[in-house]
Amino acid sequence: QFYDPGKNWNYGIKTNTFESLEFKVHASSGILTLNTEEVSDSLKVEVYNLLGQQVLQGNVDYRVSNIFNIEGPKGYYLVKLSSNTKSKAVKVYIP
Repeated sequence: QFYDPGKNWNYGIKTNTFESLEFKVHASSGILTLNTEEVSDSLKVEVYNLLGQQVLQGNVDYRVSNIFNIEGPKGYYLVKLSSNTKSKAVKVYIP
C-alpha cells in the first residue's frame, strides 16, 4: 500500500484521562488538601517538584478530604492523581 496524501493519517497513542474528574486542590503552607467527590476508583497521588523529583506519594480515599504535607521549599509542584486506567495532573503553587 502506498501513501495517499488525501487520506486522513491521524495515528497516536490513546490515553484514558479523567476528563470529567473534578478534584479540588487547596495548597497553603505546605499542606495539600484533595477533595475527590465524584471519583469512585481507588486513586494514588504523587507530587513532583518542577525538577521531576517525587516529593510525596500516597493513596486518596473516596469522598473524604485527603490531607498531605509537602515538605519542601515554596514553589510550583505537579500533583498527579492516577488509577489503574486513568490519570490527571495539575500544577499547584505552595506558598
